[in-house]
Amino acid sequence: MEIGAKVYAIAQSEETLDELCGILSEMTLQDKYRLERMEPSAVLPLTRTWYAFTMRAEPTNGPEEWLDCLGACGAILKKNGLVYVEYSSPDNDVYAEYAYTTPRGNAGCSGSAIAVNSYDRALGNKDITLTLSELISGRTAGERAAAARRKEKKEALRLKKGDFEITADGVLLKYRGRDTDVAIPDGVKEIAASAFVDLRGVERMLLEDEEYDAPPMETLLIPGSVEKIGGYAFAYCMDLKEVRMTDSVRSIGDRAFEGCEALEKIRLSKSLTEIEEYTFFLCDSLRTITIPEGVTSIGEGAFLDCSSLKKVSLPQSLRSIGEKAFYGTQVSGERVPDSVDEIGEDAFPDR
Repeated sequence: MEIGAKVYAIAQSEETLDELCGILSEMTLQDKYRLERMEPSAVLPLTRTWYAFTMRAEPTNGPEEWLDCLGACGAILKKNGLVYVEYSSPDNDVYAEYAYTTPRGNAGCSGSAIAVNSYDRALGNKDITLTLSELISGRTAGERAAAARRKEKKEALRLKKGDFEITADGVLLKYRGRDTDVAIPDGVKEIAASAFVDLRGVERMLLEDEEYDAPPMETLLIPGSVEKIGGYAFAYCMDLKEVRMTDSVRSIGDRAFEGCEALEKIRLSKSLTEIEEYTFFLCDSLRTITIPEGVTSIGEGAFLDCSSLKKVSLPQSLRSIGEKAFYGTQVSGERVPDSVDEIGEDAFPDR
């Protein structure tokens, strides 16, 4: 029986994809491909740009026949991309057979946990971007050991420098603690961007990387000295349930609480004038929120996909609501006050 094959490839440059296409064309008998550029996304903020293409092969043999070809591809890619081949019968039934490159630049075929658990899931959804997870989390035993050593070094640094890294002028740069109840030290004036999780950590989380390690805090107390909270400051602190905030906070950066899926209770400062983009994106447990008087704008996606959110109190000071601000919630657009003169597309699920 003839076997069809579809080839998926991703890399960090168009030049690399051109090289891959040259190698793969000998196996696929194709010299053209459809390029897809995957920029850092507004919704899923990957920090790198990736490029992807797909190719269909002429009737071909099984995975083992591809190993030399994919070995040459893997030597080019290393950890900067991957190639994956999915096999199907003439009637398009997909076999549980795969050939692929590994993060170490080698080639493999059907039977590995990587292929079955990750590639099958990715291609089952026809979404090449999901295979990005293998660039980070598809580790060998040696790579897992290296990850464990990095974790040990991180803990040693915490013990040496303490839980909080604070500048002389009161900026909290980094939190390394492991407490469930966290109180920001009095005297801190600003919580810096990504203070509780760095952007690389966010990317690891989004790609389901086992090395992602968010602080285990469940409650957070922000003292009266804090005036500013930076973007991504608490992003993907997934155990965080309650935030106690005083009225001293004048601004909260974009995505500051994104992905805090356990967050149930937060009192916003009365000194705020705007809710920035994606501030509470993916806060699945948030059921009610009161936007304080004085806030004039709610940014794009501010409460996007807060699936449990049913009740929102909007102030008379509000003038604009951005695109998808409450999309994916249970909030009705009928509650918008007359003061609002601008409502973005899909701001509410019913408008």
